[in-house]
Amino acid sequence: MMADPLLRQAAVWLVAYALALGGSGWVVMAVLRLAGKRVRRATGDSNNRLVGVSADDRQIGRIIGKLENILIVTFVIVEAYAALAIIVGAKSLIRRERGPSDVYIIIGTLTNLAWSLLVACSARLVIHIWLAA
Repeated sequence: MMADPLLRQAAVWLVAYALALGGSGWVVMAVLRLAGKRVRRATGDSNNRLVGVSADDRQIGRIIGKLENILIVTFVIVEAYAALAIIVGAKSLIRRERGPSDVYIIIGTLTNLAWSLLVACSARLVIHIWLAA
């Protein structure tokens, strides 16, 4: 049994990173479907495809999304909540005339931000309750 509070915190944060990284793609795709965006599964392929978004843009979006997950959880760990604005601000800097993928970028960013915040804040709550016991 982990008696050391530092080990408990580390374990919870590792689980938070895993949940944020592992679940974000599924959550973003689900929200895109709810928003009425066309998402289809290619035949014989386990990856979802966004209609109207190039393969390069999808891959770049995945990488950026995973980096967002890491940054958001890290900012919550160190209680640097104001630093979360960096993520939203950086997206406004990269916006350019991109056509149909603009909506995917906005929905993806906000969904990813919400998901990662939910996971990280839940982890903080678990730590607070667990360590208070």
